[in-house]
Amino acid sequence: EAVQEAFRVRLQGSRAYQKAYRIYLLSSIAECDLCGRNLRAQGTATGRYYRETSSKRGYPCVNGGMGANADLMEKQIGEIFIRMELPDNWKEEIETMLGSEEEQDNIEKERERLKAERKRLLLLYRKGYYDDIEDQFEEELTDLKEQLASLPTASPEMIEEAAVGLSQMREIWHEANMEEKRDMVRFSMQRVFLDVSEPRITGIKPYPPFIPLFRQMEFMYEQQPGVFSVLPNSQEEAQAFLMEVWPALNEPGEPWLYFPYVHKWGRQDLAERKRITPWLSKALKKVNRGKDETITVLEIPQEKYPTLALDSRKWPKTELLRLSRQNLEQALSAMEPGSAQILHTPFQIQKSGDQEAFVQLVTNAVSAGGMWMVSEPIIARSHSHWVSRFFPGMWRQAKLNTLDVPDLGNLLATLGWKAKLIRKTVYQEVSLEVVKETVKKFQDTISEKEIAEGMEAIQEHLKERNGKSFIPSTFVLIEGIAIKR
Repeated sequence: EAVQEAFRVRLQGSRAYQKAYRIYLLSSIAECDLCGRNLRAQGTATGRYYRETSSKRGYPCVNGGMGANADLMEKQIGEIFIRMELPDNWKEEIETMLGSEEEQDNIEKERERLKAERKRLLLLYRKGYYDDIEDQFEEELTDLKEQLASLPTASPEMIEEAAVGLSQMREIWHEANMEEKRDMVRFSMQRVFLDVSEPRITGIKPYPPFIPLFRQMEFMYEQQPGVFSVLPNSQEEAQAFLMEVWPALNEPGEPWLYFPYVHKWGRQDLAERKRITPWLSKALKKVNRGKDETITVLEIPQEKYPTLALDSRKWPKTELLRLSRQNLEQALSAMEPGSAQILHTPFQIQKSGDQEAFVQLVTNAVSAGGMWMVSEPIIARSHSHWVSRFFPGMWRQAKLNTLDVPDLGNLLATLGWKAKLIRKTVYQEVSLEVVKETVKKFQDTISEKEIAEGMEAIQEHLKERNGKSFIPSTFVLIEGIAIKR
């Protein structure tokens, strides 16, 4: 108790004055995950928010103007702090990592060598050496970053002090007031990355002494050097972090909705058959606006994704036109410009070999004021998916061939769409049998060495999980409505 009180006093020592009803745990350290700019802590009559304000400052951001309920964001921070329990052997692990005094000298020499190598690589890139092999540049740069991040950046004394701090913060979190909680966050975290559309804490950048400690926590995953995201270890833990939970993947079968990241649609409310799909009902009312005109709904269905349901009795003048993915380009090109009013193309943008060309084709087919239901996997942000974690070469290839959220948002805006895109983080456990079967299907796309290392790492991961037969995994979807201007 005396230690806890001393730690509490230390936190309070440098506290800036702020009224209790306007305290924000992440003020001054919250950053937009999409554009990298600071989020504004803002209070209104309805509550406290973290708001993306780039548009007001003349900068672009897909989430521009959106705000996230601060209570939901801070609940996630609280779940992180109450789980900050280090393993029993954390000291041994840190000592092994740091080594002797001679070893620490060697570490500093290696750090300088890697920095020089990174500087050389960037210079070659600026001179155009990697113009035709940009993926190789990305691989080499990522490898250097990972090597640098793996080197210790704090002394044993600093790390041990940080460990004591983590332990005490975990103990007093529930009884701490908002000011104390804010100071605990600032004591341990440099930056916290948010996606206000979900809302979701997508990453945490702790201060250097805390980095090796975060690496010891089972529910934390190092998505990039020195930046961590939450990777729940159970469905219950995922729910505590406000993630959407899909049924465990035990038997993949064929085909995949989006190989190898999403096998089939797992949200039950959309999968259940209804007289009319709820969002389609709303879209028809907005597009119709009391007019007695024919409405064309254009859908490109996907296997293992629920097709639209239309109530023809209520909407007798609505035509539901479904296009096959075979010869899709020709079918879209043959459509009269502006002949469709509502568009539904789940996962098709990312599946298209040329995303821009596909978006241009469907844009031509939709009339002004038409609506597009967008639903797409975002591979670049699915860094906690089991494929991304254990087979990074496969992930790098997938990222090069798909659009990230800013790319998708900018493409839609350029072609005349006003879109509101909402991120969804999905937790889905995967069995070892599914992993083995899936790896067989993509083993020709990456090296035998990476396959062997990935499978060995998976087996080791399952051993550390005390015999559990599933692998925790998350992926990211973007859903939303776009309206053609």
